[in-house]
This record gives sequence, structure tokens and C-alpha cells, in this order.
Amino acid sequence: MQAVTAKVGEDFKVYACSYRYRDREYALKIPARTEIEASNRMRAIGITGKIDGELIAEIPAAPSVGLVVRAICAVRNLLNRRL
Repeated sequence: MQAVTAKVGEDFKVYACSYRYRDREYALKIPARTEIEASNRMRAIGITGKIDGELIAEIPAAPSVGLVVRAICAVRNLLNRRL
């Protein structure tokens, strides 16, 4: 879960967070500038969080590759809709 959008020059730290669900404990990583911001982001997940889909794979890439990947995904999505 490394999808972090930030302005140039902003330094994000990764905070280890946990929560309980049905008597089990789970962990996740939250990118934030401060511990307070990480806590606020955790609260926001409870209020505005949604499931975008099942994570199939994570492929590390340089930030500059993002535009190329978006273009490829857009073309694939258009082609799949037409089939």
C-alpha cells in the first residue's frame, strides 16, 4: 500500500497501525507527516473508507511511470468495455 500522493518537498513517514475486528487484531500502514495526522487518517477510514477491489499484485515502479501506467489502463478498460 504505497499509493501516496504528496506535493513536492513533503516528507511522509509510514506509521504502523492496528485495529480489532471479531476478536482478532489486524495491521496496516498509514502514510502521514505526523502521528496526529496518521490518527486523523485512521478516523477518516472509518467515516469515508470504501473497498475499491481485491488487490491482486503490487508492482513497484518509479513515480514517473505513473502516467504511462494510467494510459495503458485507460486503453485496456476501453477495449474491455467494447468486447
